[in-house]
Amino acid sequence: MREDWKIVDFEDSIEKIKSTIKIHKKNFLLNGKFPIISQEDNFINGYWDKKEDVFKVEKAVVIFGDHTKKIKYVDFDFVLGADGVKILLPIKNLDSKFFAYQIKGIKIRDLGYARHFRILRENSILIPPLPEQKQIVTILDQTFEAIDQAKANLEKNIENAKELFDSKKEVLFEKLALEYEPRVITEACLKIFAGGDAPKNNYSKERTEEFNIPIIANAVKNNGLYGYTNEARVTKPSINYSSQRKWYGSYRT
Repeated sequence: MREDWKIVDFEDSIEKIKSTIKIHKKNFLLNGKFPIISQEDNFINGYWDKKEDVFKVEKAVVIFGDHTKKIKYVDFDFVLGADGVKILLPIKNLDSKFFAYQIKGIKIRDLGYARHFRILRENSILIPPLPEQKQIVTILDQTFEAIDQAKANLEKNIENAKELFDSKKEVLFEKLALEYEPRVITEACLKIFAGGDAPKNNYSKERTEEFNIPIIANAVKNNGLYGYTNEARVTKPSINYSSQRKWYGSYRT
């Protein structure tokens, strides 16, 4: 490492600050004068009207969700959300966004809803000369902007493909309905049955050598994949249709 690059303990990379009052989520306003920053997914989580509760930002800070591990770079005045939010103000010779990028790169093991800041503070922070920090931030900003644009383009292409598929499907089935006599679904299926509850004693969240048969559930996440078992209920090619109005082609579940 170059001599002009320093490594400091995490505690030595941040200033001591005086926090403002924390607003409980149940009291958040839908609209108001000042944004509330909390540890939830959305960048802004609500609003507040009392000026005396505003945290004044002279230098950009980093918000760390003690429970959620969410990291937010904030360069404007805000009101602090409820318990579990840490305000991190980098020292004078540490660029706030460079600091935020470093924190995002730290692997913090998941403790569930326990507090994670005690793990974060065990790490060290790299401090290059300030001009180089800003150069690195510029490169990272441009890179992530390009990634976000590529992701947006991909999502748009998927949406366009889905619309095209749906339109072609409607035309096809309209044509089939004219050529063939429609039948009710009970006449078209050998068997219709509910999946029932997931097995409790022979179940694994991850695929293993023993538990390698997928369990398809009534869910949207993971395309309905709930976990794995060792005993199949469906042994022939079939369609699984859930109350979420999602359908999945499946061989066995």
